[in-house]
Amino acid sequence: MAYKILCKARVPMWMRGQVESLLYFNGGQHRVREAIAASIARYGVPEVIEDGAGLRVEVVGARDVQTLWAVHEEGSLARAVGVLVYARDADDEITVLHVGVADDYALGGPNASEHVLARLLQQARRIARHTAGVSHFGVAYRHSRLRLSAMLSA
Repeated sequence: MAYKILCKARVPMWMRGQVESLLYFNGGQHRVREAIAASIARYGVPEVIEDGAGLRVEVVGARDVQTLWAVHEEGSLARAVGVLVYARDADDEITVLHVGVADDYALGGPNASEHVLARLLQQARRIARHTAGVSHFGVAYRHSRLRLSAMLSA
């Protein structure tokens, strides 16, 4: 049976355990622990919120927070395998605040060839390109900010 990895803005509430695993109990956190701590210190702790459309992530210290989910769908089965939380950090900038990828889809995992993080970043860049006034796209886990124009060719 064929499967798809889809990027979605919301996931169903029954995925809460999967979502919490991606955000709070991710096996790859040790590799970017200092960057995660810096992002939390600057923007706040990501919190999973239920609303009428499903689950999303909120970060109290950031404005216009949005969430992208990578969902593995195979027939009637679905699993959240990635999350990317971004916000309008300034009038002209969108910044990725937090990311999480399931261990089996992360670098070195058996499904790493699906490039879940790259797909999520590509979708976030696409959103940034189509957002009025935005000319910068940054990642809080990096020390440098990347210009959106440089990211367009990536």
